[in-house]
Amino acid sequence: MHSSSCLRNGSSSIRVTFVTSDGERHETSGKEGDTLLDVVVDKNIPLDGYGACEGTLACSTCHVILKQEDFDRLPNKPVDEELDMLDLAVDLSDTSRLGCQITLTKDLDGLEVTVPMDLMTCVWLLLAVAVIIAVGIKVVAKLTCGRYTIKQDLSNKTVLITGATGGIGMVAAKELARKGASVHLLCRNAQKAETVCEEIKRDTGNDRVFVWSLDTSRLSSVRDFARKFLATSHPIDILINNAGIAWIQERELTEDGLEMTMATNHFGHFLLTNLLLGTLLFEVIRS
Repeated sequence: MHSSSCLRNGSSSIRVTFVTSDGERHETSGKEGDTLLDVVVDKNIPLDGYGACEGTLACSTCHVILKQEDFDRLPNKPVDEELDMLDLAVDLSDTSRLGCQITLTKDLDGLEVTVPMDLMTCVWLLLAVAVIIAVGIKVVAKLTCGRYTIKQDLSNKTVLITGATGGIGMVAAKELARKGASVHLLCRNAQKAETVCEEIKRDTGNDRVFVWSLDTSRLSSVRDFARKFLATSHPIDILINNAGIAWIQERELTEDGLEMTMATNHFGHFLLTNLLLGTLLFEVIRS
């Protein structure tokens, strides 16, 4: 095993060139018996973090890549400890070695090695790329989210939307009303729904906004709403199943014995759609 503590027996000057990952060339020389790590340290070559373990085979920071012909004429083959460290190296190749294990000889005069990007630089580069992508996504989202507007006139359409007292549901209801649709808000909290209804009317100038009581977690409420709505003979052009809940800390069952989240988000809407399906299909066929 060779290290920076090896005896440097000769005094012949052997030319060595270090080429960094960004193409910068450091042309220098060392003495026969020096390792490449010795050359970097003695000549103060600015390779950040190079040889951090000082040649003790405890890291891969002095990883270099040689040309095939230079690799083949190295007098010593890598030992198991070197191979273990090379497995941790960035940009590993078939001609990779650790600089602390390459001893200069007269035959290596004019040696040129490539110094790959070190691990920490790779990590910082990846983090920088991730930050740029994240910022880009945020900017795109900021510029586009909530900016889509419906282009067609909906003045002859009837829309039913669940969970319209906040979030996406309220924004969708307002935009639909702005385009002239008759919008029916199907909500569990009637008092809050009435407030939202008045806000939509005021902001859009559309008075055809109505509130219905509907709790999708209770199948009896779904059936009761469907029966009352169908009795009005109103058409249904669009049904938006938007209501939903999340982040319930403890398992909770509904009066029907169903898990609360599944009942609210899925079973209730499934039943609602099936109860209104005949009217929905009739409007599709008529149009």
